[in-house]
Amino acid sequence: MDFKTKIALIDDDSFCLTYYSQVLNEIGFGNLYHFTSGTDILTKNELSPDIIFLDYYVDGVFGVDLVKALQKKYPNVEIVILSGQKDMNTTIELMNCGILDYIVKDENDNIKVIEVMRQYITSKKIMGTNKYNQNCPNTVKSITEIQMKIRKEISDELHDNVNQLLGASKLYIETAKSNSEKRVELLDESKKILETAINEIRKISHNLVFNTNDKEKFIDGLTTLLDFLSKQDKFSIVHNLKPITLDRYLNTEQKHNVIRILQETINNAFKYSEATNISIISKLKKNSVSFLVKDDGKGFNPKKCKNGIGLNNIYNRISLLNAEVDLEAEVGKGCCWKINIPLHVNTTKKDLAILN
Repeated sequence: MDFKTKIALIDDDSFCLTYYSQVLNEIGFGNLYHFTSGTDILTKNELSPDIIFLDYYVDGVFGVDLVKALQKKYPNVEIVILSGQKDMNTTIELMNCGILDYIVKDENDNIKVIEVMRQYITSKKIMGTNKYNQNCPNTVKSITEIQMKIRKEISDELHDNVNQLLGASKLYIETAKSNSEKRVELLDESKKILETAINEIRKISHNLVFNTNDKEKFIDGLTTLLDFLSKQDKFSIVHNLKPITLDRYLNTEQKHNVIRILQETINNAFKYSEATNISIISKLKKNSVSFLVKDDGKGFNPKKCKNGIGLNNIYNRISLLNAEVDLEAEVGKGCCWKINIPLHVNTTKKDLAILN
């Protein structure tokens, strides 16, 4: 039994208190304190918990307010929210407050509690102490940097993935209004995209951000993007992208970012440029693969748009890939992205011929 780590459980449901206590006992944690309201723990001066498992709504107080009160009383405590709600805005708001994790009460919450404690103990071992050490500025800095990185990754996924899916769904609906022959088909496609967006949000909320480790995910992702482009009638598009061939040469990180970059550049074209023609040309070289995304829209001044989230995300993703980029854009003269990504495997003459 671990009697060093003090764990406080706050829940006005006695069944939940008993249940989570059993889960923690079974993995070796025995120094547990039960509270049925936030007021009880806030007035218990002799207790200094290391970690608190807090029900989102307890004693008539919502989680955010109680989290802030607990953090004020116990500056070094780690807080895990247990909630029956699956609300993304609530999750983000609580994460911004600095909580350790947000666990949805469901059939798998016992596994999630065990995983949180495993991560907690691992972090304490890295810090070399079971208690939070304020005299470890480098460790504190590292943890802060990790938290900022995670928040940025969530922000990027929402903007570059979910936002693009919702934009695509909106475009299908707009096209359906003026195309009576394909109206049902377009609305069905819009529904499918919305369902995908819902699933992506669910993944993000469970820290399962899109992963391209599996070959099928990259191919399906790129195929879905191309299929969407072929069914809209806002502009004419040509491309020579071959998902299966590209999959053989891009590594996991490259696959993920290539899809996001293409999504963002194309989204900018149909959302802002009023383009009538877009081309996406990929060229496989001996040690790299290049992408050219060009439109004949109204263009823009990159210097005046340099602080936009979309442009910054594109440049950040390109930087992560150690890729070269050249943006040619001018008001009234369209936009052209030229991106060259270094490869980590040798290309074959056959594939060079296929893609080029």
